[in-house]
Amino acid sequence: MKQNNFLSVMLGVFIGTVGGAAVMEKITCKAIDNCRELTDKNLDLFLLMNKWMKTKQEGRHIKEYLEKRGYKSVAVYGLSHVGRCLLEELKDCDVEIKYAVDRNAMAIYSDIEVYSPEDDLPETDAMIVTAVYYFNEISNNLKDKITFPIVSLKDILYGLGK
Repeated sequence: MKQNNFLSVMLGVFIGTVGGAAVMEKITCKAIDNCRELTDKNLDLFLLMNKWMKTKQEGRHIKEYLEKRGYKSVAVYGLSHVGRCLLEELKDCDVEIKYAVDRNAMAIYSDIEVYSPEDDLPETDAMIVTAVYYFNEISNNLKDKITFPIVSLKDILYGLGK
């Protein structure tokens, strides 16, 4: 009887150890994936801002790209740091920023109207996505909802001069 109890305890310890290790591996892998995604996103943002700085140093302006394509009014998707920089850059040019779109629309204060992606979005000539890391996801979510072009800020910056 004592031997059966000992075997049961040992079996329980073994199963608990293996189960605990499996749970910890899953938690660790998820944390690593989250860190990798954040690292990739921050690298994308760094490269975008670096390109933007070089563009400005060359005397180029985002409005050139917009005007060349006939965009007289735009919407801006994403009002984090990059989105606010874009609003600042376009404030004194002939391209009107009609509104912005952000997942956190209710928590954002801005001089322009801010919509949630789920709202009915007014017509404009183009939507500029500043959340470049998530561009494909954002574009896919909006493509059936709006009829005007969805353009990545990254494509605008790399498209200047073309």
